[in-house]
Amino acid sequence: MVIVRNNFSNLLLGFFILALTVSSLVSEFFQAPIISSRQLSRYQFLFSSEEIDKVNSVKLKTELGNFSLSKSNNTWVLKEPRTIDANSQIINEMLSSLKEIKIKRIFPKDQINLINFSLEKPIVELTLSPLKEKTRSLSFGLVNPIDKSTYMTFSNEDVIYHITLYNFNFEKVDIASLVDSRIFNFNVADISSLNIKDRNNNERINFNFKDNNWYDNKTLLDTEKVQNYLKEILSINTKFILDKRDEETQKDIDRYLEKPLYSISMTLKSGEKVNYQITSLIRSIKDVKVEERQNFLISASNRQHPFLVSKSNYKLFYKKTRHFKARNFKKFIY
Repeated sequence: MVIVRNNFSNLLLGFFILALTVSSLVSEFFQAPIISSRQLSRYQFLFSSEEIDKVNSVKLKTELGNFSLSKSNNTWVLKEPRTIDANSQIINEMLSSLKEIKIKRIFPKDQINLINFSLEKPIVELTLSPLKEKTRSLSFGLVNPIDKSTYMTFSNEDVIYHITLYNFNFEKVDIASLVDSRIFNFNVADISSLNIKDRNNNERINFNFKDNNWYDNKTLLDTEKVQNYLKEILSINTKFILDKRDEETQKDIDRYLEKPLYSISMTLKSGEKVNYQITSLIRSIKDVKVEERQNFLISASNRQHPFLVSKSNYKLFYKKTRHFKARNFKKFIY
């Protein structure tokens, strides 16, 4: 009987020691949070909307490359790896996603947790400035698909944040998604006036939006026709953007732009005025492979580089205001 009791005691002691060992290993391998979920209720979001809205410089590093962007006059520009107008919509979506991040837990920033959460070799590295009045570098690590969360840390902080997953695919951002290839980078609803003149300064198009109608001075225009025409203008696509130019290439471009075939002036409802120059068909441009007289150039006052455009779009500039006059319908009483 004594032997049975001793065996049971030894078994119980062994189980207790095993439990302590496993517990210590788990604790060592996966550090407990510094702050509990209940304590985190006062922190809630990682960033405030006001903090993110002040950001005017972004650096992004992923497996697809390193990208540097800056904002001036509410317009984002890609600085690296190329200097070119950036897609502001994508940048704004990227930053807006940071406003929604909520903190779930906070862990100590030690070597074990850095490895466990894939922060030693982060999936995404993001540098924002100014953020909380300084430049802050963020690293994002392991994504947990079960609860849609991830882990991140600041370079100058000694903690790791377990956070809700950001609603943006940072890791899929590439040069193509960051470049704004639109010639006219706004919508029809943003336009309050359009004026097009030919090289002899003769007016071809004159649209003015007033009291929910389009006019040529005081003449009422057909709203549907005007809006369809504006959509066609805004949808003009470029073959490519001439962002890499040496001195000789620039001389060729300047030569075409010196005497444009058409000049466009658009005024936006925000008060901004944007001017465009439409060249004649080009024969050749140094270091640019183009078919002779099959393309033309468009330059814009709010864009850094000129665009190469197919001559098939020329037909849009042949129209005149008289083509858009509203019809007069007479009412008949029977």
